[in-house]
Amino acid sequence: MTSEPEPEPPQLTEPNKRSELLLSAAHQLLGERDLEALTIRALLDRSGLSRRAFYECYASKDALVIAVFARTLRQGAAYYNSQAGEYASPTEALRHIVTSIITNAHVDDGSGNLNRALAFAQEHLKLAAFHPNQLEDAVAPFVDMLRDVIAKGIREGEFVAADPRLTAKLVYNLVSATVHEEILNSGTGRSLTPPPALADCVWAFCERALASP
Repeated sequence: MTSEPEPEPPQLTEPNKRSELLLSAAHQLLGERDLEALTIRALLDRSGLSRRAFYECYASKDALVIAVFARTLRQGAAYYNSQAGEYASPTEALRHIVTSIITNAHVDDGSGNLNRALAFAQEHLKLAAFHPNQLEDAVAPFVDMLRDVIAKGIREGEFVAADPRLTAKLVYNLVSATVHEEILNSGTGRSLTPPPALADCVWAFCERALASP
């Protein structure tokens, strides 16, 4: 019996190709420079596109940065979803998600991770202050991933009965606020809690709040 040929991946349309080029350029540049130093000229030089092509895809530099932020969260949600079957319980899965976000946010892997983390922290605060609906849309895939883990924990009796999506939003807000505060304070000279200890502390708080009596 012969196997069916695998379907070819869908081809990107020309506007989608340009959008992907700009997203990739912005992702690279955010790893190399401050958010405020990211300019449309630098994006055009890196992507090889014209100014007209840029504005056909995005209304502004801020719109592009929001798109990069949203894509990063979608990729994070997909990554944790792909690992869902590797954990013995929803509690263990949620523990891994919470602690790895906090510890990995501080890792300098040579690819500009810390610069991007700082840019995303700044963008998150800006969206919360001026564009809360856009922030809600950007974080939705990640919150939905957390909701699924928490809902499973409730069904299996590990977590206390509650609205799983509201609980997911509370967990997301706690973890993101913790990460953002640490990243924004990293260049101030203040004494910061070591990431592993901070991650364990935040998880202990979450576990106490969620654990079924």
